[in-house]
Formats: sequence, structure tokens, C-alpha cells
Amino acid sequence: MSEMIRFFNDPSARHAMLVHIPIALAVLGVLPALALAATRFRNKTLKAVCVAVFVIAAVGAVLAENAGEAAEEAVEHGSVPLTDAQENALHEHEELGENGWIWPGLTALIFAATFVPKKRVAPIAGAFGIAASVGVLVWASLTGHAGGRLVYEFGVGAPSPGLSGSAPALRHADDD
Repeated sequence: MSEMIRFFNDPSARHAMLVHIPIALAVLGVLPALALAATRFRNKTLKAVCVAVFVIAAVGAVLAENAGEAAEEAVEHGSVPLTDAQENALHEHEELGENGWIWPGLTALIFAATFVPKKRVAPIAGAFGIAASVGVLVWASLTGHAGGRLVYEFGVGAPSPGLSGSAPALRHADDD
């Protein structure tokens, strides 16, 4: 238990754990959206599931962003200065993740519009919701890929050495 608490106290490790909430829900959120389309946007349970999935994804994105800010601060104030390539990769990931909650949040609102009782609103909102859910998936994929490159290609943001399951330690570009 103390190992888990110590791991969660590491900003980079915490960010790595929390970021999987919006990523997983972005992938899984497309499925109920497509199932809802198969019901011609009439199934209230699937409507509620779509709204809930993207609300939770938005909350997860806020948590991941906050943890990412702490991780970025730890990396930037670390003992090893970042190379230009590492700085650029960090900036790219930060830009993609910043305010990332907006995309799943808007998608949740669009799916909430499928509850409007007017006959033509649900199918239109549902079609936009499906497009938005695919957009969330693309955003999560791009952000996750940039974060993966940051850790595995550039060695930035890896959990502290000594923690089990930790990624490789920060390396310099001239170490290659």
C-alpha cells in the first residue's frame, strides 16, 4: 500500500495513471454512440450512457491536466536541463492536453441534446454526437501519442527511478 501511495505522489506517475481515464473513455465512448445510432437515437438508456461516458471523460481530462501541470513543473525544475527537442515535445503534448476537457464536455452536451423531445432534434444531435465522439477519439489519440513520444522517445516525464513499473530515467539527446 505504501508503494502505491509513493507512486501516486510522484507527479509524472500520477499523470500517467490519470491520463488513461479520458483515453479509455474516448475509445469506449464511440461504441454506445454507434449503438444509439442503431436505435435511431431513441434509446434513453444509451443516451444517458453516452452523456455519462463523456462527462466522466471530461472530468478525467481535468484530473490528467492538473497532474500533467505538476509533472511538467517537476520536469522543468529537475536537475537535468531539457534539450530543445525535449522542450518541443513537452510543449506539443501540453498544447494538446491543455483544456482537453472541453472536447468530451461538448460531446456530452451534444448527446444531452438527444433528450430534447422534438422529433428532428435527437437524430441531428445524435449525428453530431457521433462526429464529436470520433473527434474526442482523435484528440485523445494525438495527445496520448505525443505523451508516449515524450516518455519513450525523449525520456521526459518518466516516473522517478526506484518505483516499480517506472519507465526509463531521463536521458540526454547526446546519450544516443
